[in-house]
Amino acid sequence: MNTELNTEPVDTVRVIKTANCPSLSERSTLTYKIGCDPDIQFRVCGNTGGGFFNDEWVPLSAIQKVINKMPKGVAVTSSTFGSIFAGKSNNTSGFLLAVMKHVGLAKPLADSVRGYEFLDTTEFIAEMDALIAALPELVMAEAVDAAPVSKKSPIKGKAIKP
Repeated sequence: MNTELNTEPVDTVRVIKTANCPSLSERSTLTYKIGCDPDIQFRVCGNTGGGFFNDEWVPLSAIQKVINKMPKGVAVTSSTFGSIFAGKSNNTSGFLLAVMKHVGLAKPLADSVRGYEFLDTTEFIAEMDALIAALPELVMAEAVDAAPVSKKSPIKGKAIKP
């Protein structure tokens, strides 16, 4: 009889939203998830195009750190998030920016072909808090992606105002 315990890490990110959005080139459709653990997390999990991507969870706090280190007035581009995905597929940074655009955290700059402005996170965080509060007893549809969460506000950190 095998008495060894399974020591593989368990993903504790609770999925609160799954959606689709166009890639920045609009040549494919991305599927992404938003979760909490307690930080808000993003995960690209599908692409109708042929591009490879990394499907790991990315905390909003990691995105905010990258944005906060940028000099004022510098446009956000797909390469902005390259440090988050060091050694991973180059497509992932662009796919993450497409998700940020879709959820209202980035908007295209009028005078730039590839540049974006990162927007205030206050409204987005309030929307995610409302989703979390509305679904405190979410049934685990995907055991790897969903986990029970307390009824306290699970989001740590503060909204940023670029």
